[in-house]
Amino acid sequence: MRTLLSVFFCCSLVGALAAGDFSVVINEINYHPLPAGDYAPGLLKWVELYNRSGGPVDISGWRFSEGIEFTFPPETILPGGGYLVVCRNKDAFRAVWGEAPATGNFGLNLAKGGERLTLLNREGFVVDSVYYDDRSPWPKEADGRGATLELVDPDLENDDGRNWAASPLVGGTPGRANSSLRETVDLVAGGSRWRFWKGTEDPPGASGEWLGAGYDDSLWLQGETPIGYGSEEAVLTVLEDMQDGYTTVFARVSFDVPAPDSYENLILTVDFDDGFVAYLNGEEA
Repeated sequence: MRTLLSVFFCCSLVGALAAGDFSVVINEINYHPLPAGDYAPGLLKWVELYNRSGGPVDISGWRFSEGIEFTFPPETILPGGGYLVVCRNKDAFRAVWGEAPATGNFGLNLAKGGERLTLLNREGFVVDSVYYDDRSPWPKEADGRGATLELVDPDLENDDGRNWAASPLVGGTPGRANSSLRETVDLVAGGSRWRFWKGTEDPPGASGEWLGAGYDDSLWLQGETPIGYGSEEAVLTVLEDMQDGYTTVFARVSFDVPAPDSYENLILTVDFDDGFVAYLNGEEA
């Protein structure tokens, strides 16, 4: 099935949050573990981060502002596709889980009854925030029964308990792929070529015509994503004239959806500042 994705961006595509910041997600939570060896459960709590992107992200100076207290030390780099566990007690973690990538020790305590975890970047902007719970739809097996909370897909909204599962393995999977991970397919990958129109004027044609699949966008520019300005090391198509020149960008891309009945859902992940509206086959999504 041929599908058209159209996006109307307001302001720049890259700003206070760098392009890689949105790639880092809270991926696994061990908030009510079983005791192990000589270690009490309270010392075995941890939170795992995952970098969804293919490139490294410098998280030095990032910090948790809710749920736990921890600031990442200098030269903390989360590699592309990599994991990092933030421990309540690093020695206890090492004794139970071995040499998985880990740092610590965080302050406060992951509440057994659930609470909000919020991760900020160096500038104090929210990178990710999750309110986990021990009640449905959050899996109860993670509440003192040996399982951890595992995000079933790192591209799904992780502040929704329906997107988490209890780990089938006692103690979870710190430092590696979640055991309950669902298969995903990139239909529009990063680095793909889009048509885009700079917002110095409306796109050619009648109002809203550019949203249609039959619209002639041959006059539009082409570029690889990410498209934007303000973070040139992460942007592949730099809009050098955007700052103080225009505040909107129109973008279009077509893609194929093979065997559409085989998909549970479609997920759109966008790095942006300050806002955008997305349309799928002309309908606002």
